[in-house]
Amino acid sequence: MAQIINHVAQKFAFVVAKLRKLRGRFANNVLVRALPPLPKPEALKQRLQVLPKFSVATRKLSAHERRLRLRALSRFFLALPNVCELAEFIYSEICEGYVGREPNSPAANRRMQSEYLRGRVERTTSDGGLAHNLCSALIGIPGAGKTFAIRQIARLFPPIIYHEEFNLWQIPLLFVQTPYKNNTGENLARAIIAAIARLYPPGDYVKLYLEGGYSELALVGVAKRLLECHRVGILIVDEAQKSGAPPIEDYDGGQIGVSKPSKGTEKWAAGILFEASTDMSVPLLLVATSDIEVALGRRLATLRRQFGNGLPHWDPLDVLVVDGQPSDYDLYMNALWRYMLLRQPPEYSVAFRNVFHYYTFGIPDFILKLFYVVQWRALQAGKETFTVADVHRM
Repeated sequence: MAQIINHVAQKFAFVVAKLRKLRGRFANNVLVRALPPLPKPEALKQRLQVLPKFSVATRKLSAHERRLRLRALSRFFLALPNVCELAEFIYSEICEGYVGREPNSPAANRRMQSEYLRGRVERTTSDGGLAHNLCSALIGIPGAGKTFAIRQIARLFPPIIYHEEFNLWQIPLLFVQTPYKNNTGENLARAIIAAIARLYPPGDYVKLYLEGGYSELALVGVAKRLLECHRVGILIVDEAQKSGAPPIEDYDGGQIGVSKPSKGTEKWAAGILFEASTDMSVPLLLVATSDIEVALGRRLATLRRQFGNGLPHWDPLDVLVVDGQPSDYDLYMNALWRYMLLRQPPEYSVAFRNVFHYYTFGIPDFILKLFYVVQWRALQAGKETFTVADVHRM
């Protein structure tokens, strides 16, 4: 078996399951025990955020070299409380979704036999008879950092975990980018199969399923089966509000038309994703803008899926100071301002705070772009600082 693992390891990255000791309801669940522990709050923040490498000595470089280094600012990402909250939510969803999905083993069967003889078999089969809401949505404005946050959270988990005892390849988190023309189950199923194939190349799923002439129904069945076979901990579907805008590589020179969310989109989202999540007991997280509310409607069931698990709407950064504590916007700006590459960086002031918020609305992506542009323009003009008036002229 060791030779087989070494041979497979040359083809893709994975880890061999090392089971942690846990107490309570997950004590005997090998899928949960194989997960790395969630870092404590401060360590979690450090793991999730991305801060560019920087030293004051960088400001001594030529203007040309510093302009090139400005590109590193595009990866600046501060783990604000909403990001850490999302990481804790996803970790909790994965653990809850693994209840009742652990692979059969002699030890598990012995526990069930023991409970059966005591007349308490329901303890090992129904988990108290409580249904867990597996469908959730993370909704927010474009540029709020939802996708980047998800990708950072995904790095907390190994891409795939091998359980030698069961010959099982466990995928804790599966991230799927919504395909264009997404109102068909076939395209969504293909996206899921392709995502699993990238993580587990030995399955040769692309050749087996995506290069043949399978029907939509067959591909959806394959996708659902693979979600179960690989014990996917959570399925995260990004840009779930897409409703058929063609990709730029398909542009034929004609007028571009963007279709509005329709009943077809609703059928795709509710009929395929929710059904797969319920049938396979795989937690589902839709990442989308508010446009998805049009696609899904304002039904009570939809509201429960969107907000029933407590995820807040990702709005522009809050500027309100409460009980003397700095706002999220102030935390972000103060952290970003330290990465000034100009030799005479202006001091961060209330005036700069207000002008940046006026032009960016407190949206992180816009803030980064404005912070980049003002420095780029200054270096191009041979200046080593900028003023509030310079920001107005951008």
